[in-house]
Amino acid sequence: MATALSAFAPYVQPDVDGAPLVLIEDAIRDGCRRFALDTWLFTSDVTIPTVASTQSYTVTAASLTEILGVKTISIDGATPIEPIPEDTAKRYVQADGTPSGYWFANNLLWVYPTPDSVVSMAVEAVFRPTISAATVDDRFVEYREAVAAWAKYSLMSMVGKPWSNTQEAEFFYRVYTRRVGEEKIRDNTGRVAAELRVRPNFF
Repeated sequence: MATALSAFAPYVQPDVDGAPLVLIEDAIRDGCRRFALDTWLFTSDVTIPTVASTQSYTVTAASLTEILGVKTISIDGATPIEPIPEDTAKRYVQADGTPSGYWFANNLLWVYPTPDSVVSMAVEAVFRPTISAATVDDRFVEYREAVAAWAKYSLMSMVGKPWSNTQEAEFFYRVYTRRVGEEKIRDNTGRVAAELRVRPNFF
């Protein structure tokens, strides 16, 4: 399911009075894209069958998304395939067999050795919204505070606008980076990060 960018606007608009909604939505989209890039939290499962004597495979993104990279791969849902660093000779040596390593570039997944039979690769692909997306994956709603913080940082950093505010922009940038750090901890270790104290707005 997808959530419209406008659904995030109430978390941004009160702090950037006078900013047009279209500009706010652009900043929200940018916040989603940046958060996805910084955390690698948003993944989709793709099944790719190998073809004998074929080393590269296209990883296709869902509508309104683009692939950032690959998080995990396994053969037949069990045996993991490990990433191969750029400077490793295995990227350039010809060999056939069951894939045991991979690298990813420009939406192409390369495996080593070159498959000599048909096996099923379960790929956990990392994605983010495209630069023109009007909706984002529903999972971004859970991280609306981080998305909104980036949007406010971006808008308040604009020069010469009624909503420009350098000090507030710096504050929201810190909120954003703290949230990114917390989510990386949760994703990598399952631990709960320290509580973030957010300054209240007084009306």
